[in-house]
Amino acid sequence: MGKKKMKVGDMVLKQGDSDFGQTGIILEINTNSLDNTFVKVLSSEGQIKTWYAKTVDVIDTRNMQN
Repeated sequence: MGKKKMKVGDMVLKQGDSDFGQTGIILEINTNSLDNTFVKVLSSEGQIKTWYAKTVDVIDTRNMQN
C-alpha cells in the first residue's frame, strides 16, 4: 500500500532524523525544479517548519476521538 497523498490541512508525523516524532499541520506544499517536494507545516511546538515530503506520513484522523 502506498503513502496517502498529502494536501494542505493534513496532519502529518515527521520521520527521519531532524524533528523525528513531531506532528504538524500542512500549510503549503512546494515542488522544486529537481522534483523534490517540501511541506511547510505548523509544528506541534507552534513553529513554522519546512520538512522534506519523503520524511513525513499523513496521520489518518478519521477514527480519532476527543
